Amino acid sequence: MSKPITPVFAFERRMDIERECGFTLAGQLVVDTPCKHVHNKRSKQTIVNIIATLKRMAAAGQLPDGRMAMVYGWPGGRKPHDAVDTDDDAVMAAWAALSLVIALRLGESFGDQIPIDSDVMQQMMGKPPSDSAQ
Repeated sequence: MSKPITPVFAFERRMDIERECGFTLAGQLVVDTPCKHVHNKRSKQTIVNIIATLKRMAAAGQLPDGRMAMVYGWPGGRKPHDAVDTDDDAVMAAWAALSLVIALRLGESFGDQIPIDSDVMQQMMGKPPSDSAQ
């Protein structure tokens, strides 16, 4: 039996953070790339492509909103029949623990002042991030 296929990325949209700071797009992006490979040219390009795709989807109104607004990217662009169960928190947490996690914040130019939202502030203070978007 083969190992279930994991997503290329998972993105949890945080509309509350978008509203709080006026971001175009905010959330947690988990990329199926080990942290030690983040400086690899191919990994960097993959991350840039994922962010560009999410940005296009947001601009086109194609991203889900509300609590637990999740988007998954799959190899080949389609969820395979032998994919992991993305509703299984233990499976997804184990996958995320081996992957690169990025607090994604996109917006118009803020000049010299970059807003720090409440979620990032909690992380800076050593508190776990809030549960999910409200």
